[in-house]
Amino acid sequence: MITHTVSFSTTPTESSLDIGSVFKLGLEALSYEQPKNGAIAANGEVTSWPPLDDGSYAALVWDGTTLEETTIVITDGKSAPVNSVFCLQESVGQTGTYKTQSLSFNDDGNIDVEASFYPTDPSGLSLLVDGFDSPGNWTIEGAI
Repeated sequence: MITHTVSFSTTPTESSLDIGSVFKLGLEALSYEQPKNGAIAANGEVTSWPPLDDGSYAALVWDGTTLEETTIVITDGKSAPVNSVFCLQESVGQTGTYKTQSLSFNDDGNIDVEASFYPTDPSGLSLLVDGFDSPGNWTIEGAI
C-alpha cells in the first residue's frame, strides 16, 4: 500500500534513476524536545533531566545571548559554556524503499525526482507479491 511520496532534487551526475526504478532513501529527523534539558551553572556543574553521565551530547545551547547547535562535553559532571541552558538533540533515522514516478530537469539544471513509497519486507522483496509463490494461495481449475 502506498502511504506517502517524496520529492527531492539531485545533480545529473549523481542520478542513476529511471522511471520505475526502485531505490532506498534514508531520512533523519532532528528534534529538540523538553523535558530532555538542563543547565550549566557558573562553576560548570551540569544539572539535567534525565541525569547525564560523562560524555558528549548533541544539544541546542543558549547562553543568554546566543542560541547554538553544538556538542556539550561533560567531564566529572561539568561542562561549558557556563551560565547556559540546553536541550538535548534527538535523532530519528529511518530508511524506506521508493519507486520513481517522475524525473524532470529544474531551472538550475538539476533533476527533480518524485517517488512513491514502495513497501518491502526486511529482505528488500516487494510486499506486493508477498505470498504470490505460495501454493495454498491459488486454486487451479480445469485442464492444464
